[in-house]
Amino acid sequence: MDAVGLYDAKANLSKLVDKAQKGVPTIITKHGKPAALVSPIVDNGKTKLQRTGFFKGCYTIPKDFDTAGQDEIIALFEGEGK
Repeated sequence: MDAVGLYDAKANLSKLVDKAQKGVPTIITKHGKPAALVSPIVDNGKTKLQRTGFFKGCYTIPKDFDTAGQDEIIALFEGEGK
């Protein structure tokens, strides 16, 4: 594992991140003592949940969806129902 001083880490952060993506962690030191670690994120094999369209194919919307109960709703608003 490589070690680099804070000053050099700030100047070369993108290179340290590139190395981490390739699996090479780097210790960042401050005044010669370990202060931080730039390391790769380990993918545990789980797929990420796709939120958009995740119910696709599970439900069907009736053709009269926008007019369902229309007469009853109008009657309630006009005070004809109870």
